[in-house]
Amino acid sequence: MVATLSEAERPIAEELLRGGVPAVRSALERQNETERSEGRPTIDPGPLLTLAERLWPRVRDAEWRDRADAALRDIEELDLRDLRSVVVASEGVARDDDTRAIAEQLRSALTRRVDAEQQAWLAELGALVAGGRVVAALRRSARPPKAGSPIPEELATSLAAATTASFTPEIATQRWVTLLDALAHAPVRARVSPDEIPAEPDEELLAAVRKVADRLPELAARFGVTAAPASGPARRRGKPSRPATPAKPSAPESPAPPAQEAGPTEVSDSEES
Repeated sequence: MVATLSEAERPIAEELLRGGVPAVRSALERQNETERSEGRPTIDPGPLLTLAERLWPRVRDAEWRDRADAALRDIEELDLRDLRSVVVASEGVARDDDTRAIAEQLRSALTRRVDAEQQAWLAELGALVAGGRVVAALRRSARPPKAGSPIPEELATSLAAATTASFTPEIATQRWVTLLDALAHAPVRARVSPDEIPAEPDEELLAAVRKVADRLPELAARFGVTAAPASGPARRRGKPSRPATPAKPSAPESPAPPAQEAGPTEVSDSEES
């Protein structure tokens, strides 16, 4: 596609391939800064940006075609996330017969591969539960190939029961910590309620409970831990209160970084047993 363009159009197309119209705009701004610093006349960005917007659909379609051709060549081994991204991007490209045929081929391959990996995931999960590898099963249950896919009721019940049975006051603190971390991200977490908890939990265990309290609020409450209120826009919907008297202006404080949800941690083979 680039080779078919004029010499004046090719640099614009190459910038578009790097980052779309914003990349062209940034390149023009940099060039004008250089021209000004060296005392030369600057470039009017208007006509070049108009050209970039005209070329963008062709560049975008050609880029998708490159990705689609590469995906077709590696269709059985390509990571599902990469294959899915190519399929999703097909919605924004030109709607000619050739493109539609390629997009349909990619969609069919994605559906087939997701279904196959879903069945393999369920088989692996069932084997882990049957083998008593509770932590590994919890972690695997949180990573289905098809996002949001529910676990069959019978398997979910078995996993929840095995997890509940694993929580006992007698196990070591580290085992409690590992189980809590795995359970917090598992789809069966609401079904698990240990029969007993340690009578005198140490600080390491309490810290682990606080870490997952927002995901396991009922279990955390049994340890006397309350989940912190959700942070973010939901807490800022109301109008800010005003002081009764004007306050003296002061330098604004730097906002604290938003809390990030902790994901599952890696564990050794012995911990996953």
